[in-house]
Amino acid sequence: MRIARMLAGLVLVGGMATACGGGSSDAPDDASTDDFCEAFESAPTDDKPSQDDVDEWVDKMKDAGTPDDIGDDERHGFEVLVDAIDDADVDDIEDTTSFEDVVEDDDDRADVTKFFAYYGKTCVDLGGLPTEFPSEFPSDFPTETPSGFPTELPSGFPTEMPSGFPTDMES
Repeated sequence: MRIARMLAGLVLVGGMATACGGGSSDAPDDASTDDFCEAFESAPTDDKPSQDDVDEWVDKMKDAGTPDDIGDDERHGFEVLVDAIDDADVDDIEDTTSFEDVVEDDDDRADVTKFFAYYGKTCVDLGGLPTEFPSEFPSDFPTETPSGFPTELPSGFPTEMPSGFPTDMES
């Protein structure tokens, strides 16, 4: 999560420079998955990275671009994130930020979230966890509900219950 926290701080400082042409919107949209993942994962991991390290990382992201299977919303999230970081001055990064502070526009925030989800799905090794689950379930489970349970409740319960008020309890 160190990368995400550092990126969040950089976006906050950079403001929300939405991708309106130029910048990361010119980044290739046919990157190999390996190049995309390698560029993203080369983000500085220091708590307070140098401006040169951040600028170098932004250049790697712009040079690599995104794979061609990325959706439009995810690509827009990439552009918002990279452009904002490109405009950032690391000397102004706050130590604590929230996602809502980092990405103020709801649509941009949704797209950046989709971009991070795309990155996670595309680049993060889940350590051998299954990605597909069986479509058929074992057939040796009983298909009928058990029978022989009583269907009527006992009738020996009182029909009038006191309400708990002292006047009802006296009789």
